[in-house]
Amino acid sequence: MAATSRSPVVAGAASSATRLHPEPVAPPTAAARTTVAPPVAPGANTSGERKYAYVGGYDAAKMADILTNHLPAALRADHRWDSRSLGNLQTLMSLIEADTNITDLRWVAYMLATAYWETNHVEKILVPKSDGKGGVVKDKVGNIVMRKKGVNVTLTPVNESGEGKTRNYARPVKVAVLPTGEIQITEYDGDQFLVSTDGKIKNKPNLANARITSSMGTAPTLQAVRAYKDAAGDEHVYYGRGYVQLTWWANYATAGPLLGLSAAFFLQDPEQALEASYAYKLMSLCMRTGAGFANKHKFDDYFSGHDREYQRARAMVNGTDHAADIANIARDFEDILWDSRKVTT
Repeated sequence: MAATSRSPVVAGAASSATRLHPEPVAPPTAAARTTVAPPVAPGANTSGERKYAYVGGYDAAKMADILTNHLPAALRADHRWDSRSLGNLQTLMSLIEADTNITDLRWVAYMLATAYWETNHVEKILVPKSDGKGGVVKDKVGNIVMRKKGVNVTLTPVNESGEGKTRNYARPVKVAVLPTGEIQITEYDGDQFLVSTDGKIKNKPNLANARITSSMGTAPTLQAVRAYKDAAGDEHVYYGRGYVQLTWWANYATAGPLLGLSAAFFLQDPEQALEASYAYKLMSLCMRTGAGFANKHKFDDYFSGHDREYQRARAMVNGTDHAADIANIARDFEDILWDSRKVTT
């Protein structure tokens, strides 16, 4: 589950800084979405009877039954769904159902598919060692011998696999709150930035070293320069965390104000991005509004009328990376949600 490098653009930064995402793809026009004759375009709705506007809640027991006993095709083909993640699904669904801004079943399906894909990882658990004859192995005093088994876990906020070790956000930065209330950021290469309490970022020219350009990010092989060692502040590393992984210190700085918090909230404690309620709020808000990681792409660009453009919706998160795989899983979740509605009239 390696995250894609998402270098934010900062006012005044050097031109070598890359964008948070590739250039935005324009939302499809109504004419582009209209099909006048078969075959139906990929992602178009083939079940026009469904009314996707929905706020009635979902039956957790029904969802669990489908995922345990009647696993749909795409999830079955993916081979990574494990019923041990049902508790994580229930936690995420409770956050979704409490969110009065979520008014479309397709939005729920796409958030579930995205979280499923972005957070899927293997954890080691202890299980009894089989004797190959239907029993378990015991030691000399009769204790069951345990062994480690890898199981897939998903739908829970996670750290980025490898903690971004090959990315330009892998090195720590120093974070210091100044008497003015601004937050000073010092990168490993000596670049410095100032962050206002509402998350606005600007360069802080380093007068001691004219070669320092204040372009965001540091090569993962670079050793700390003297300017970094001498700078005030606490060290933090801003690799990916969450349901939809939050990367780069600048995105942690802007995430707080997006949720009505200070810029310092995630900057000073990046582990907060692993807390389910914050991780969900960021995913929901950005996908609904196009803010933050969504880079101006939003639900309404892909889901209107009977359209369900799950594959193109990947642009909200990571370009076209695994877009078709996630789209197939989103269609599975749509069917599960449809069959699990508490209100069907």
